[in-house]
Order: sequence, then structure tokens, then C-alpha cells
Amino acid sequence: MKVLLLSSLALLANAAITQPIWRDPAKKLSPANSVKSTRARFGLDIVLAGETKRSIALTDFYDEYYTTTATLGKSQSFNFDLDTGSSDVWIRGPSCTSSDGSCGTSGQATFSTSDSSVSKTSSKWTTSYGSGEVSGNIYSGNVTLAGVAAKINFGVSTSETGFSYIDGLWGLAYSSINEISGGNFVSAAGISNFSFYLSNVANGDTGELTINGADSSKYNGTLQYVPISSQTYYQFNPSGATLTVGSTTIAFTNTGNGAIADTGTSLWYMPNAMANSLNSAIGATYSSSEGVYVIACSKATTGPTIKFTLNKVVITIPPSIYVLNESGTCFSGITRIGTVTSTSGPAYIFGDTFLRAAYTVFDVANSKLGFAQAVHP
Repeated sequence: MKVLLLSSLALLANAAITQPIWRDPAKKLSPANSVKSTRARFGLDIVLAGETKRSIALTDFYDEYYTTTATLGKSQSFNFDLDTGSSDVWIRGPSCTSSDGSCGTSGQATFSTSDSSVSKTSSKWTTSYGSGEVSGNIYSGNVTLAGVAAKINFGVSTSETGFSYIDGLWGLAYSSINEISGGNFVSAAGISNFSFYLSNVANGDTGELTINGADSSKYNGTLQYVPISSQTYYQFNPSGATLTVGSTTIAFTNTGNGAIADTGTSLWYMPNAMANSLNSAIGATYSSSEGVYVIACSKATTGPTIKFTLNKVVITIPPSIYVLNESGTCFSGITRIGTVTSTSGPAYIFGDTFLRAAYTVFDVANSKLGFAQAVHP
């Protein structure tokens, strides 16, 4: 994963501002592990070869991720994963214990609970994740992201498993899915909207988070909007959408369950039959043991372009974005979501594979999502 260094703008009330986000190449996680953790996070009905079918509760854990520097209390600075698929803010605590190194090593940053600007509440919290869990105490105090400050309740961990690659998590979704009461940063800060430009390793470019505005230098054309259908995750209705590869057009099905735009999910998930058709069109073959599609690494430069169309939204996804190279073995960034039923989770998760191609505006105030073709070098 490649470091993304972003520009910084002066903070003005209700003005667009930007904040650095980056990807750490030393901590890249495999597409197969991404499938397992996303399955747990959204309760997806994906069964891998050699496994027994099972149901897993909705969780907030994710694999490949974008991070930024943000502060808690009196300017305690940490690197947080930015996640539009969850809503809580939590950080590694000084008393954190773990069996897998999640609590860091000697000298690694932890939150100082002696900070006089924050106060410990009487509440604790525990959350189970696909690859482990986090638990700890809830504190109240000021937090700041991209110069935007708010007073919220946030978690300070005392126990972690499955989080060895991060200092903490910064959720950006709606308060309806907060597990820490009073912990929604977006609503507490009065943020009207925010936008993501996600870098692409193959292009060697930089990325950007913009709060209360959009950076027109990062996309082509005009932003086109779709309504948000559920104020939980950033969910929308993909009914009528199509994918086109050459002369092959694939219609979206199972649209009643909706789709979500999620920066905290690395792959693009869709119903099994649709994933099979799309991956066949780009030359990828499903691996039942890994839960992803294997593709020749040469396809990153020779493969076909995928075109996504939804009403006036038209996004093209080049092979340099959807072919993922994992130590010389390549995978498609598009995979199966598992069995979709009327009571299951979303039928589509538009994760980073799609979002790297689409500059995306999360318009909280007007309950809509805006998409435009992202500009990569």
C-alpha cells in the first residue's frame, strides 16, 4: 500500500478543507483476508472451501484501509483508519493488552488518560469483529479531524485482538449505528458533507479527504447524485444500474437490499452470479479457498475497462484499479457477496476498488451521494 500525502487548507467556518490520508505499504493485507473480515462485518453468507456454513454478527472490522492523522484531547495525535461503514471513534489505550500485538510494541503511541482535557465516563464498551474484538472505557472530550473539532464520547481500549495495524478507528457513518452513545463525530461537528479521493498504487498518486466541500481538481465532469435510502451506512438503491465490459452488459439484480459506499471495505462485493459474469468478462477465475478471483498480473495493463452506469452516473474502472497484486499473485478487486435474502445485509458493497475510480461526496445534509470520474495521473 502506498502512502497518500494530502494538501492542507486553512479552516474557515463551513468552508471546504482537506486532510492527509495514506496507505501503509508495510501493512498491506491480502484480498483473501479482506473477504473473511468483510463477511464477518456485514454478516455475508459466503462459504469458503473447507468451511462450515455459519452466521456471523454485523461488525466494524475491515482490512485494507485509508488513514489520516487526527487528534484527541490536548493535541494527542494518532493515525486513524477512516471508515464510512461505521460510526464510532476509538483509540489504543495505555493499559491495552493483546495476544497478537494489536496493542502495539514498546514505544508505540497510546492515548494518555492523564490528559486533563478529557474525562472518563462510567461506561465501558465491547465490540466483536471478524478477526477479533476491542473493549475498553469510554471517555468524553474534544476530538479534531482536518481542523474540525467536536466534543464526543470515544473509546479507549483496554483489550484488542485483530488490530495490530492501526492506532484507532474513526467512523464517519450515521449515529443510528453508533455503539458508543454520544460518539458520532459527523453530527457533533455539524459537518454538512465530506468527499474522498482515494489514490491508486499503480498510479503512484496522492489522496485526499475534503470536509464541507469537494476538490474539483480531483475529478472530471460534473458530480452526479443519487439519494441515500437509509441513514445507517451510506446506502443507496442501484436499481437500473449496469456494468459494461466490451460488448457484454450486466444488469444489477437483488437491488431491494440496496448498496452501500464504504471506504472501510477494500473490495467491491456483488451477488454471486453477477460477480461470476463480470469476472469472466475480465478474465478472472474464482478461487473457492480464497473467496476471490485470480487474474493474470499482465491484465493490469492489458485488461478491459469496466463501465458502471446508474442514471446519469457513469464511472469507468480501468484494469490498473481492479487488478490487485499481492506479492506477485494477482486478484480481481471484485468478488462475491454470498447468498442474498430479504433479511440479509446489503446486496452490494461499493468498496475501495470502485471508490478509487469514483470521486465520492457523502452529502449528509442533503441525504445524497455524489459520484464523478476520479482523475489519476
